[in-house]
Amino acid sequence: MTATDDRRDAVKTDTALLEIVNTWMDAWNEGDPHNRRLLVGKSWAPDGRYADPFLAAEGPDAISDSLGQLRESFPGYVVRRQSGIETHFRRLRFAWELVDPSGSVVSDGVDVAELAGDGRFQHLVTFVSQLVPIPLES
Repeated sequence: MTATDDRRDAVKTDTALLEIVNTWMDAWNEGDPHNRRLLVGKSWAPDGRYADPFLAAEGPDAISDSLGQLRESFPGYVVRRQSGIETHFRRLRFAWELVDPSGSVVSDGVDVAELAGDGRFQHLVTFVSQLVPIPLES
């Protein structure tokens, strides 16, 4: 298999990729635990691993539970995709923003993911845009 073949296998169609990413965004915003778990299952491989600056989870149940805990900490907040999806060789990235109940953007960042063979997320890491400053040397 050539690298080009590998790329086509990982990303079946732009529509399928968009559906996976949008389903992930929908899972972040879903208040009902059962519905959220269904959305996570549609977008994640069974052994998928998620990490952000605040948590790490493995498998759709743990990922869904972690989203639920974050939703409890930030009631009424909404996560929205803020970019197109850049992809190559089973990897992708896209930007997102977190909006508070008043409509103000309070955070943003980028998700970087590796896709499983079936096109769902295998690994996904969230980076929040505010980078840690480089310490000044004395």
